[in-house]
Amino acid sequence: MPAAPLDFFAARPRPPLDAFVELIWATRGAAPYRRAAVLPNGALQLMLNFGPPHRLLSRAGRTDRREFREAWVAGLQELPLEIEAPGETDIFAIRFRPGGAHAFFGGSLQALTHEVVDSADWLRRDVAELRERVAAAPTRGGQCRAAESWLLARLAPREPAHALVQRAIAVLAEPFPGHPGQPARSVRETCEWLGLSNRHLIALFRRHVGLAPKTYARVRRFHGAMAALAAGAPQADLAAQLGFADQAHMGNDFRRLAGVTPGEFVARRGLDNESVILG
Repeated sequence: MPAAPLDFFAARPRPPLDAFVELIWATRGAAPYRRAAVLPNGALQLMLNFGPPHRLLSRAGRTDRREFREAWVAGLQELPLEIEAPGETDIFAIRFRPGGAHAFFGGSLQALTHEVVDSADWLRRDVAELRERVAAAPTRGGQCRAAESWLLARLAPREPAHALVQRAIAVLAEPFPGHPGQPARSVRETCEWLGLSNRHLIALFRRHVGLAPKTYARVRRFHGAMAALAAGAPQADLAAQLGFADQAHMGNDFRRLAGVTPGEFVARRGLDNESVILG
């Protein structure tokens, strides 16, 4: 019997979770690829699997062959994750905003950077409870409500440091006039504007976001380039908008983070516009 076509569902969480969680999404059906490279997107994701195992093939530029069955967390990456999908997939996922995951899990998120961690090694009981709640819900809407209830129960009171990190993220996201992908302020200027030392801001970002601010800004600029290319933006115009010296500069930076050129990304991108189909 042929596999069902791939079905995709996505929902924005309700307040107050929307300040911390970007998206709750799910997909079920025939996977449109066998192997893919998941590109850096500046987001930490908690993945629940209700289908066959998924396999990691490489991480951070190194071979890392592992199988993930029930649940795992994918931390922030600077290089592609090469994965192998089963013929059919059934995934439910929570995608956190930059710095948002810290409000639920505490600790330093730097420990998850460049990592993919099985839930058996990370919040085992809590994630198992979430998976049971989601599995018991008969509809996608019910699954979202179950996930939101679980998240609300874990949401910690906001720390002063969290608000400071969110202000820094917002400042770094402010575009330079006429250049939507280029930040109006550098990391140094952001520190001055917030009254922080560079060392203090780096420490806060590594703990709450997982990357140093300069690296985070670079990954987010790359993410903006992916979105614009997927929408059909000309590369020459995009390079200027994003603040690159020229198209070659953008292409070199893109290749370092994606492993492919901008043109190859456009030709082989996945349905999520954040991956490249390898086979």
